[in-house]
Amino acid sequence: MLVARAAHELWRERILREGWRAGRGFDTSDHTHEALVPFDELTVEVQRDVEFEVVASGVIEQLAALDLHPRGDDAVLVASSVRSGQRVRFAGTPASEGTVIGCTFDPLYGWPELVHVRWDDGAETSHPLAAGDLLRVEPGKD
Repeated sequence: MLVARAAHELWRERILREGWRAGRGFDTSDHTHEALVPFDELTVEVQRDVEFEVVASGVIEQLAALDLHPRGDDAVLVASSVRSGQRVRFAGTPASEGTVIGCTFDPLYGWPELVHVRWDDGAETSHPLAAGDLLRVEPGKD
């Protein structure tokens, strides 16, 4: 299962950043953990445990519910469509339209993190892109 592999690698990266290292067993005083190896080096039993944890967490259902390829008017603003000049509206408020005037980028991944909008009434606000509360307004649409 690809999601289990990705989850393990993300866990592994985080634990390594926290100063842990691979070892023959789990030892809190020595900061060693036997599972700090690439997913393919885990035993089949441990790989199955990781798969079980991923499924039990509900993350599979959350991933399945994502609209990864929004299109058309009122599609949620996503990283690939953020650009200065993009017309947007606030979800749930059809009358509130504005224009993207810039964004702040995530320093680790380099994608847009905060989107800065100047609303038609002159107010300026910033919105976390991940919140999904900004919708694209397609040109020529009312």
